[in-house]
Amino acid sequence: MRHVEHAALDRASRRVVGVRPVWGGQGGVTDSEVKDLWRLAGKYSAVGIELAVAIALGYFGGEWIDGKIGTAPYLKWIGLACGIVAGFKGLYDAVRTTDLDKL
Repeated sequence: MRHVEHAALDRASRRVVGVRPVWGGQGGVTDSEVKDLWRLAGKYSAVGIELAVAIALGYFGGEWIDGKIGTAPYLKWIGLACGIVAGFKGLYDAVRTTDLDKL
């Protein structure tokens, strides 16, 4: 795959519209730019997984503790709320630490 659709790459690397980038070489995308794009993709795909895991752990952890001490369903809902807060805090941190000038 030598050529990349220019629209997707233009949005990602802020290149001039109408130029058809080529991987490497003159006027194309350098290997470091490609690595940076993959690094960002990995970072943000991990954020989605982190959000889902935090919510699930909060919910099921609260449900498990409810079963142990007999307070159902209160700790399940408290755990769910804590999981949602923790998940969105991770999302907020990822967005906050992103340097938009480097995109």
